[in-house]
Amino acid sequence: MSKKSKIKHQQHTEKKNVVHSIYFSIALNKVKENSVIAIALLLTVFTSIWYIVSAYNTNSFFGFPLDDPWIHLTFAKNLIEYGSFSYFKNEAVTSGSTSPLYTMLLALFYVISKNEYIISYIIGIIFLAASVFYYYKLNKLQFNKENWIPIAAILLMAFQPKLNLIAVSGMETTMFIFFLVASFYYYKKRNFLLLGIFSGLTLWCRPDGLILWIAIAADIISTRILKTNSDEAISNKSILKYYVISIGFLIAYCIFNFVLSGNFFPNTYAAKLAYYGDFSRTNFIKEEVIGYFSSKEFLLLCFPFVLAFILILIDLLKRTYNKYLIYLLFVLGFVFAYYIQLPFAHRFGRYLMPVIPFYIILSLYGIREFFELIQKRIKSNYKLLFNFISVLVILITLVLSLTTNNEYLKEFSGLSKYHHDRHVAAGMWINNNTSENAVIAAHDIGAIGFYGNRKIIDMVGLVTPEVISHINDKNFNNYIIEYLTKQKADYVVTLRNWFQVINDNPLFVPTQEYEVLEIYKFKPGQTLIAPREVGQRNDYAYQQLQMRNIDAAINVLDESLQLEPRNSKTYMLLGLAYDSKGDRITAEKYYNQGLKYFDESFELNFALGRLKFLEKDYLQAKTLTEKSLKYKPDFTPAQDLLKEIEKINKI
Repeated sequence: MSKKSKIKHQQHTEKKNVVHSIYFSIALNKVKENSVIAIALLLTVFTSIWYIVSAYNTNSFFGFPLDDPWIHLTFAKNLIEYGSFSYFKNEAVTSGSTSPLYTMLLALFYVISKNEYIISYIIGIIFLAASVFYYYKLNKLQFNKENWIPIAAILLMAFQPKLNLIAVSGMETTMFIFFLVASFYYYKKRNFLLLGIFSGLTLWCRPDGLILWIAIAADIISTRILKTNSDEAISNKSILKYYVISIGFLIAYCIFNFVLSGNFFPNTYAAKLAYYGDFSRTNFIKEEVIGYFSSKEFLLLCFPFVLAFILILIDLLKRTYNKYLIYLLFVLGFVFAYYIQLPFAHRFGRYLMPVIPFYIILSLYGIREFFELIQKRIKSNYKLLFNFISVLVILITLVLSLTTNNEYLKEFSGLSKYHHDRHVAAGMWINNNTSENAVIAAHDIGAIGFYGNRKIIDMVGLVTPEVISHINDKNFNNYIIEYLTKQKADYVVTLRNWFQVINDNPLFVPTQEYEVLEIYKFKPGQTLIAPREVGQRNDYAYQQLQMRNIDAAINVLDESLQLEPRNSKTYMLLGLAYDSKGDRITAEKYYNQGLKYFDESFELNFALGRLKFLEKDYLQAKTLTEKSLKYKPDFTPAQDLLKEIEKINKI
């Protein structure tokens, strides 16, 4: 081989080695990246399963911390068994599911397994894991020069306590979050075909998906009117493609709801607006927004988020496009929409959970910019130190998230037991103790509908939309009685603090613990429901009596009587109040007044019998106590009093 050929061969070999080295480096980085993603996904799944296993070990049964999951499950079951999007067999056809797409997915899983808990858990965990995966891809796009930030982002998502809890709560929330994260990813990738599909799916998952559409539209406009880089420009053809696809999803969604219920949006949307629309907007901002996003696991992310907000605002004032603007538009738009329409975040703040991933992105942006600003000011290279501090902030946040997860775990177990002991027990009782043709009126219709397997009248309108327009009527209690009479209701199932059935004894009470659920036989012309304010005042008065604030209790009970003068329970509590003050004459007056409205009250008969016992009128005391036991044979205080009376009579 000539010298020239040798040199050429050597150069070729060196070039080949360099290429191989580059490929090896890329492959090694890819392996590291895949390992990080795999670990994050495993942590996500493990943490969610941890909730299930721990709650099962505590309660000895599977459960949900909300009643709503069984609403989706009832629709899904009927869709498979009767081929109808209905709440009872194929009769109550209605758009009563906030998330028709989630309901349809449940129906597919229901074909595989009839275990309502397992299929709900699996779907929730899968979508949280998918959200974490796409969240990494999104953060890689946003922070392409800082490898530690995407890793921090997915770890914060993997251990996010609110998301870990909701993943196993039987709700569509993690599916919604996945569609949102995927939509933002494809928007940033400028893939408008997939953006149109995923943003369209957000709407089928929740009506809130429209807020994403508005945020995208606002950001597209911003790229047109603000100073931008060339890679941020969007062609008219791409925009047209996106809107054609997404509007196609919107039209299909509106047709679906209109065919089922005559409205373009689900019944649940209108019902919740009617029910929660007048809640305090001040409290919503103060407690459910500021309090929510400054809670323990977000403690160190609050300041960076505020800084990100300021930096984006400064860029807007400079008429410069900021690539993090869209996340801020979505977060603020989401909160603003709820502030205007529905100032209520529900249990665990679940209505606001969809903004959490984007709150974290903005906070990470704020952390990065904060240390870069300091670096520029001090004009010294402390990058390693600042990176260390940034990582420390993330590690502390992760520790706080883990401790919060432990607290949420207890809440998850407790609330699962709460619904199992009340709603699941009520549904089982209905299934075992009522005829197949029975019509059940209830306001929490999930577990009662799923396990009761009876036709349901929804007293707050989720599946009976004609009720919605009357929810805020001053005399709603009278309206609902008339409505139940027309609909030929057979039973009423209600939490006492929601709808208080008065002057009747319940057929079944699953538990006497806080928030008592009761099942009554509905008797047209006899059954009465007290206004909600009456139940709330009576509950408050009872608490005051327990704390020995007798005069405060009496004042509240007097207000309660003005709202509903026929309520025997109010007279009962007034009698107890005056009895506690030692005023037996007034107490007896109220007990007797209550018995005029409800002679079969075991509580009033016992209270008056006890009063007669203290007055040594043992004959009358015995008659009243026996009457109390006639209506509630297992009433222990009456059993004990009767023994005392019989002992005295023997003497």
